[in-house]
Amino acid sequence: MNYHGKFLPHLADHAEWLQHLTPMSERTKFEWSDECTTAFNKLKSQLMNDLQLSIFDPNHLTILATDASNIGLSACLSQIAQRRLVPIAFTSKMLTYQE
Repeated sequence: MNYHGKFLPHLADHAEWLQHLTPMSERTKFEWSDECTTAFNKLKSQLMNDLQLSIFDPNHLTILATDASNIGLSACLSQIAQRRLVPIAFTSKMLTYQE
């Protein structure tokens, strides 16, 4: 999923429920919840979406939008091209307990 992260807005927020399924030890119990199903379906839908990233053009107005929550951080770099907002790149990071 992280390989495709630059194409997926808010990856850290959607992946949070699935991240908790990764066992820290063999004793960790694997529990699939309704939240996991919702997160999985959102990510699957985003992967199947035809979102296309544009190439950065230094002549266009550039916008960096950021967002943060208790779960993670995300950002979207976009530009105004032909009177539309087009995405250039997405990034996100799930916060650790210490962060």
